[in-house]
Amino acid sequence: MNRISIKKEVLERDNYTCQMCGFSGASVNLGIHHIIPKSSGGPDSIDNLTTICNNCNYSTHKLALKEKNVDSKKLNKWVNEYFSTPVTGDLYHYTNLNAAKGILDTKEMWLSNVRTMNDPDELSYGYRLITMALEELEGKDFFQPHQETLGNLKEVMKQLAEQKVIVGNAEIYLTCFSAAENTIRQWVTYADTANGVSLKFSNKISKNKHEIKDILNNRVSMVAANKYDDVKETIDLYKENYYGFKEVKYVKEDVATESPFFQNLKFELIEPLTELFSDSANNRKLNTAGPTKYVQSICDGSIESIATNFFIKMALWALSVKHLHWEDEKEWRLILLLHSPKVNNYNTHFLIKPGMMVPFIKYFISPEDILEICLGPKTNKSMTHLALDYYVKANPVYSKLKIEESDIKMA
Repeated sequence: MNRISIKKEVLERDNYTCQMCGFSGASVNLGIHHIIPKSSGGPDSIDNLTTICNNCNYSTHKLALKEKNVDSKKLNKWVNEYFSTPVTGDLYHYTNLNAAKGILDTKEMWLSNVRTMNDPDELSYGYRLITMALEELEGKDFFQPHQETLGNLKEVMKQLAEQKVIVGNAEIYLTCFSAAENTIRQWVTYADTANGVSLKFSNKISKNKHEIKDILNNRVSMVAANKYDDVKETIDLYKENYYGFKEVKYVKEDVATESPFFQNLKFELIEPLTELFSDSANNRKLNTAGPTKYVQSICDGSIESIATNFFIKMALWALSVKHLHWEDEKEWRLILLLHSPKVNNYNTHFLIKPGMMVPFIKYFISPEDILEICLGPKTNKSMTHLALDYYVKANPVYSKLKIEESDIKMA
């Protein structure tokens, strides 16, 4: 059977309808697409072909290009080292009562897109410190041949700080915990101005990919059959991407260069910078296009794989530090790095906040991960404590959950 006949058979089978977006039309606006790519061994058989419209076909090939532009093998080693510090102690998540109940009910945490975090300086502060580190490295002998590129790269980092850019091949989602127990700032800032609660988690909340898969597979029997694809997609999400807990470091900006974090940052930058500057095509692109147009290339994911890896690393470095005035938060971040845009309606959800809609992705926990729920200083303790007693009785999986009350006095 020739290709024209194969296309006609596939189009007729799919009723001349794009299987990705539902567009129906004439064959001139439709094509056929391999479900399993030929590059991965997919056959030319009818069963491995699907109808796709021209728009979706363009988007699919663009996505494939973006994914190709991530050197996963090299990135994997670096990210594993980035997330290598284990969670050894208990962590606290301060939130409002409604969100706490949602966590208990669903046994899920919500990771928000980094651009929607409460702190307006997220990413920006870290990018500024990276720029400062680049300025100090500029005088090193081994970067002398790349002065023009390094100068343009500094300007790129400044623009990334202003725009809070993530490289187009990646997205970052995160949620925050604290190692600080029962502190006023945490209550006021994150727990509904002290009307909320804190959830105390054991270090078992840090789970590897096999544990996430086991949790989700155990839930399959509890959901409708047509939801199995949702579970599979989410298993793949955590299998194919990077995530982990990262302890935040705190640095005062005007004396940042004296901090251990900054000295370590300079050292850690040498290898990825050397690798970046070894890519002559990327150097030419940066120096010819200029910083502003190059930043646009970062945004749309059209940079080379070495540059993609570099800017993913820079974003993660930027998320590992905050200004010293946040030091008492003792923050740990659960970070999910999506290194390709494989986010779809199965694993991306949306929450409405005042004036905006926020995308989030679920992280999965077990009941035994939650050790305690503590009522905030301004919570209606008698009524809420009573309700939680009833909640525990109605949900035996939380039979060991302790209910505590903050002893902080607030008007």
